[in-house]
Amino acid sequence: MFNIAQRNIMIFLRNKRGVFSSFLGAIIVIGIYVIFLGENLKEGYPNIKDIDILMNSWAMAGIISVVSVTTTMGSFGVTVLDKELKRNKDFYCSPVKTRELVGGYILSSYLIGVIMSIFTFILAEIYIVSSGGQFILAEIYIVSSGGQFLPMLSIIKVIGVILLTVLSSSAMIFFIVNLLNSIDTFSTASTIIGTLIGFLTGIYIPIGSLPQAVQTLIKLFPISHGTVLLRQIITESPSKVTFVDSTNALTEFNEHMGVTFGGIGSLSENSIHIMFLVISAIVFYFVTILMVSRKKARN
Repeated sequence: MFNIAQRNIMIFLRNKRGVFSSFLGAIIVIGIYVIFLGENLKEGYPNIKDIDILMNSWAMAGIISVVSVTTTMGSFGVTVLDKELKRNKDFYCSPVKTRELVGGYILSSYLIGVIMSIFTFILAEIYIVSSGGQFILAEIYIVSSGGQFLPMLSIIKVIGVILLTVLSSSAMIFFIVNLLNSIDTFSTASTIIGTLIGFLTGIYIPIGSLPQAVQTLIKLFPISHGTVLLRQIITESPSKVTFVDSTNALTEFNEHMGVTFGGIGSLSENSIHIMFLVISAIVFYFVTILMVSRKKARN
């Protein structure tokens, strides 16, 4: 499994254009928010103190989730290329077990996805801190009149959520990729998923603005639970400042913007969000093993 993962990562890194595109993709997603979406979302709360910092934090959390899906999708191009060039038949004829083959592909995508998501998190933190304007350099850390860097405990929590979210997205995307047989269909699927993921994580349109049926769909989508966890961590401090005088307003904001999944029982509990991520990863992993096993038997 580790040899297959190493082989896939080396192939991915050998494609300098693909690696650059992955980094550029993360920057573009942040750029889309800064240029097109940011002001529209902030206009919905015109008279609220420090809404800029809170909305920037909210958006950056969602963008990290988007990147966790799009970068893993991009890394699975190796898988589709193997199928198109019939390299996968070499694996089917080898003594490599199916679970090791599937695990190797997922592991390579997982590691790439984690690296890119953490890279996006760093960019997001820099943007949040610098969004207010002037920097003040103080010994070994930077603060500004905009936001401030997350405390170490929150950073550890964010990285932990990233690890779970990318795990779920890697298993889910690999399941989808196994239904594709050519680079052309893979490119089309990547475009569709890249577009849909922004809606399914509530980046382009807040969940509270969507019809009830769509809200339910989003709440059943595994990656959206990673988005909720990230939003809760990253928006915790700015939300206390913005809604310091109104707990009810904060609750309404959280439910409308998808910081919590209110209205469906205990689903807003962090343990339930983690359960969705872990169970989805396990289910997609074993379903994909069954799919690959059948293809291996036919060959």
